[in-house]
Amino acid sequence: CSDDRKAAFTSAKKGENPFARKCDNPVDEHMQLVTEFGLEGTPTIATASGTMFPGYLPPKELVERLKDAAK
Repeated sequence: CSDDRKAAFTSAKKGENPFARKCDNPVDEHMQLVTEFGLEGTPTIATASGTMFPGYLPPKELVERLKDAAK
């Protein structure tokens, strides 16, 4: 949550101790949304028509499924 995240990360890699700050962490909120929407798998792709593709798909299969969903 640093104003300059790149500089903060570089400092941390050098072993320097960045200033302690309380940063917003949206993980809990995201997990609640995942549960509410019944999503399973990472990644989950949702098309405009509402078709869901949970979990990893090989590229060729993903392209075919997206083409089918667009029909």
